[in-house]
This record gives sequence, C-alpha cells and structure tokens, in this order.
Amino acid sequence: MSHKRETQLSVRKKHYAQTQHPGLIDITHEFKKGWSYLTRGWGGKVSGQALTVKQIVNKLSDEASQAAIIETYSLAETILRVSWASLDNISKATSTDEVYKNIATIRSVLSWKSEYKSSLQKSTDSLKRLQLPDEYQDSLCLLTDEVDKILKKMEKLESKIDSLNRSFRARSKNKIKMPFQFSDDFTDVRFSPCPRFKKGKRFQLSILQGRIIATLYDNAMKFDNSNDVLFMRKKSVIGQAAENSSSRWADAFRGKDDAYKALIEDDASGSMVRLKL
Repeated sequence: MSHKRETQLSVRKKHYAQTQHPGLIDITHEFKKGWSYLTRGWGGKVSGQALTVKQIVNKLSDEASQAAIIETYSLAETILRVSWASLDNISKATSTDEVYKNIATIRSVLSWKSEYKSSLQKSTDSLKRLQLPDEYQDSLCLLTDEVDKILKKMEKLESKIDSLNRSFRARSKNKIKMPFQFSDDFTDVRFSPCPRFKKGKRFQLSILQGRIIATLYDNAMKFDNSNDVLFMRKKSVIGQAAENSSSRWADAFRGKDDAYKALIEDDASGSMVRLKL
C-alpha cells in the first residue's frame, strides 16, 4: 500500500466517530480549556490573583475547610481531565470497541454528579463560615465559579453522550457472558481453553483479591450488555472490598500482574476499573 493511501486511510479512521457526531470536538475543547484554567487557579498563576487556591489551603488552620476545598478541587480536576481524555479518544477512535469503552468511562464520571453536588455544598458552607481576607475570597471564588461551570458542562455532556451511546448501542449485541468460572469467594478463578488462554488458565487469589473481583462482578451483573458496564473508581472498589481502611489499590495485586491483566480492565485515565469481559 502506498504512503498516500495509508495516510488517507488513517485520516478516515481517525474521524470514525467525529464525522458522525461533529459536536464532539467542541465539547472536548470545552473540557480541556476548563481543566487548564482550573489547574492554573489551583497551583499556577492567574492574572490578578494574589494567592493560588493551594496556597490558601496551606494557610488555613481549619482542617475541615481544608479537606472540603481539596475534595472539591480533586473531584473537579478528575471530572474535567477524564472527560476530556475520553472525549478525545472517542473522536480519534478507529473501532466501535474503543468508542464503547470511552463512553462507559464518561457515563461512569457522570454517575458521580450527585456526590459532586454534595461535595460542592459542603465546601461552600465551610467557606461561608470563614472570615477571610479579600484576596482569599477572590481566589476561592475562582474555584467555586469553575465548579458551577463544570456542573453545567456535565449536563451538556450527558445529553451528548446519551445520543452517542444510543447510536452505537443500536449496533451492539454483546450480551454479558462470563469468560471464567469461579469459587464462591472468587479466590479460585479458572479460564477454559479460549483465544486468550489456549490451554486454559487458573488463578489462585488472596482473600482481598477475591473480594475485589467479587465487587467488580456484582457491578457487572447490574447490566445486560458488556459494553454498558460502568467503571468504578479504584478508591471505591478497595473501600468496599478491604476490611482494613489502610489497604491501597496499588498493593492489592502486587506480584499478580497476570491475574490483574486477565480479570480487570482499566479505563483510559487509569483511575477506574471494571471486570474484564
């Protein structure tokens, strides 16, 4: 195949979803711009701003207020970054599988909306109780104003992604079929011979690892179609599975990379997971 022909083919593939949903590019830029502005306000320099939000948090002695502001910023930054990255992936997707996976990521983010509103209210209430200098108020208003805009962006995104999901969902017949057998506590997982494991495969998991797989399994069973399964935040999964509050996701499958890759699917941002089906 000639270089010119390869280039033409690449361009057509790159706009696989974009040509059918041209509004994707505009909303992708909205989220990217919002993320850039928010992060500058947190730790960078913004014109006319005496202190960054991060500097203000470090000066506060009220730990509850510190935590509320940090939580609000962290969730806002995650929503903007993950949505932007997933939208960008969709616009450049070369297969329906890529589109499905990134739609699931965005729908997972949108499912946090009620939690996000609660966090915003908590942060706002804390700030109202504080007597802060004007330069503090100006900087914190930047954060709360951006949060208000994010909620409006999420509503717009929800409508856009529902439309996109319906158009691709109509072509999908990918019913959930569990690719492995498992013991009651999910500590013994077996794959029969299949394209992924030609001779079959058995994984012996720890109690915590089994509970993690059980949590992801319960989440998957809420859906009829594997493409619709929402991702879960790693923090939420480990929180549900672990008896010890100090357990960390990064340690859960240490030394069991093969089992992780066989059983768990990460979203594009690396912050969420679901059962690999």
